[in-house]
Amino acid sequence: MNLEDGGKNLERVCRLAKTYGAAVIALTIHEKGMAMTVEEKVETARAIHDLAVHRYGLRPSDLLFDVLTFTIDRGTRPSSTPPRTPSRRSAG
Repeated sequence: MNLEDGGKNLERVCRLAKTYGAAVIALTIHEKGMAMTVEEKVETARAIHDLAVHRYGLRPSDLLFDVLTFTIDRGTRPSSTPPRTPSRRSAG
């Protein structure tokens, strides 16, 4: 879960986790995208923690934070060259 959509998905996930007693993985992604600096990561993690624990009633021990979140493609390629895809070799 993360704050990418303003917390809508976080709310849904937290409610389900609370209902079923599940733990959750929180990614340090906020409304503007991935948290890139240490400060942004800590601020985002704290915001997620505060919402999950104080608003939705999850236990702090049920939160696992992945602060090394790195998406495969953020849609910000430095050039207009499309990404390369592996070619398929025929078995013949």
